[in-house]
Amino acid sequence: MFKINNVLHQINNILSKNISLSEIEEKKTWKILWGFVTLVYALFFYLLFLKTKLEFSQWTISDWLINYEDGGFKRRGLTGSFLFAVQDLINISLKSQIFFIQIVSYLGFLWVIYRELRKRSLDLFLLCILLSPFVLLYPICTIGNSGRKEILLILLFYWYAFSENKKIYDWITVISYLGIIFMHELAFFYLPFLVWIKYKKNNNSYDYLFSITIILLSFVSVAVIFIYGGDINQGKSISLLLDRGIKLDPGNIFSQEFAYDFNHVMTYKLSFGVHILELVLIISQILYYVYYFQRKYFREYLFGFTLSFIWTLPLYYLAIDWFRWIYIYSIFLFLIILFQTPKTATCRINTRGVKVWHLLITPLLFVLFYLHMNHDEILQRLHI
Repeated sequence: MFKINNVLHQINNILSKNISLSEIEEKKTWKILWGFVTLVYALFFYLLFLKTKLEFSQWTISDWLINYEDGGFKRRGLTGSFLFAVQDLINISLKSQIFFIQIVSYLGFLWVIYRELRKRSLDLFLLCILLSPFVLLYPICTIGNSGRKEILLILLFYWYAFSENKKIYDWITVISYLGIIFMHELAFFYLPFLVWIKYKKNNNSYDYLFSITIILLSFVSVAVIFIYGGDINQGKSISLLLDRGIKLDPGNIFSQEFAYDFNHVMTYKLSFGVHILELVLIISQILYYVYYFQRKYFREYLFGFTLSFIWTLPLYYLAIDWFRWIYIYSIFLFLIILFQTPKTATCRINTRGVKVWHLLITPLLFVLFYLHMNHDEILQRLHI
């Protein structure tokens, strides 16, 4: 019993140990961080490029190609019709256009992150959250689901959060956000973050005109899609895309639009139970960080976190892409944290009060994420 207590005491001492970095180590950490991120995203871009060379396009390609040409107005059809128009105008293949949009969008997002981090007083705990598989490293961790339309929403929110507080940027954001809703209705379920961002930009006070306008227009847009929008596949989408040089894999959105519903969640309870565990872990990590390092914002953050979470809940019933919903939610929670992080003349990686155990949740999330990426095979073997 004494040996067990002694071991537990030693473990506690290790986990509770404060971490310290010298100024030279801070600079090395910054270089290592962005060297690593550069390599990861270079690999990610290369894998996206390889996906454009596949003979049969998968779900992440077909999602961009939903269009109005097959049957008229429908949800998510704006991007496909736009890409068709560009192809007709300047004869650039659909796959090349999608790849270009993906690269530009991710590079734009990375530039905003890099630019803002350089202005902030950082710490290793915050950087661990940044490098979570549900924040910056999600795209490379799940290449099969990456490169989809949510990157447009993420780029817009990050650009707007760190742009100047000018009316012109407000209205550019409103128009762009409504456009993204017509590209994918998932944007509607992250509306509270847009109001929250404006609140932060406005020195923690509400801009009622902006908030009421964006809320009303968002509801009108979703109502229009729901009332007048047809099914994604009106019967000619696959042949129409074949004429435009796209051969679709059987696992495409046009063939399987209604293949997965909440019954799928109930069938694979173990898998989606792990999703819930991942969500709890990333939320706990983020909330603890705000409480520990940004306590003056904690009540406000808790309110915004709760409202935005409740707003996103229907997504978990309507579609089974829980990985994506958690990723988008987490990356916007990180955005608010970054906005609240104090600015400095030069980037500093402080270690004020950071303990070893603060850095362990992210590795645990990677373990869970890895197991989850193999969950289909595991579940099939267990016949669950």
